[in-house]
Amino acid sequence: MTLGHACSIKIGSMQKKPEGAIERMKSSLAKAAIMTVVVAACFLLMLFTLNGFLVTCIAASAFIAFAFPHAESARIKYLLGGYVIGLAMGLLGHIVYFNLLLPTAADEVVLLIACCMFSVFMSAFLMLFLEMQHPPAAALAASVVVDESPYMAAVIALACILFISLIRYLVDKYYYKKEAKENKAE
Repeated sequence: MTLGHACSIKIGSMQKKPEGAIERMKSSLAKAAIMTVVVAACFLLMLFTLNGFLVTCIAASAFIAFAFPHAESARIKYLLGGYVIGLAMGLLGHIVYFNLLLPTAADEVVLLIACCMFSVFMSAFLMLFLEMQHPPAAALAASVVVDESPYMAAVIALACILFISLIRYLVDKYYYKKEAKENKAE
């Protein structure tokens, strides 16, 4: 067997059957539309907070959940678990920051950065240890530390991730299963 023949066998066995451009376009449009509607609904909830980090985390989670539905971090367990961990560590960091009073403004900035770093580190550690990793949720921890009303931010983030998870579940149950059956039939 020649090297070229061995490479072609290996490459050929890893390739999926080519999907047509029209089908790929339809699937991409459907996923983008679902993601946009879900994020728009979440933005309505986020009118109560002007935390740009929170908005970014929710949008990133929606993108992962709907653009990469078969990725591990897009599974509902990872979405919800990651957010609960990220919010808990963010609230802990916020409590530490606002209960440790330091005399100078420079010390406040250093403490804020340290609390954000601690929250992100602990979120990442716990998500990995508990096998519930969802990257935007680690960033969410820092957004809660710096938020002026972290409890409201936590409630809004939980409401949004629950909404994303519900829509993700329904889409998975009705859309992706149908899509998988169609691909299997071909």
